[in-house]
Amino acid sequence: AQEVADALVAQGFTVTEVGNARLPSGADQPKTRVLYARNAQEGADYAAPVAAKLLNKEKVKPEGGKIKPGSSEPYVPTASTTAPAATPTASAPATTTDGQGPVIQLVIGTDWQGVAAPIKIPDSIKDDVVDANTNPCL
Repeated sequence: AQEVADALVAQGFTVTEVGNARLPSGADQPKTRVLYARNAQEGADYAAPVAAKLLNKEKVKPEGGKIKPGSSEPYVPTASTTAPAATPTASAPATTTDGQGPVIQLVIGTDWQGVAAPIKIPDSIKDDVVDANTNPCL
């Protein structure tokens, strides 16, 4: 949980807690899931950027629901974790009523493959990259 939280924080996400959400039998969760409160109007919108960063073979789709962790603790970044200067909030410790956004849970399952690394384009080739602003008719 710490490694995943550090990887997401390094990409600008806000992490508030890490915990253990094993099944009642003590087994690991079989499937990686991104959850948001069912009553959060913008829950899926806040959960989508988290789901998009996951490298699982099967695409993880945000879903309404909640898993109660058996144990959790406040997230404390490791010494090597550096958050960007501007931090967009993908998960927050509050609901939408205070302007922060809904709480998002990332449940790591046995199918976990990791967090995608951000792509950085070298300045030397930025003018040669095809993106949404490229006019294909030129």
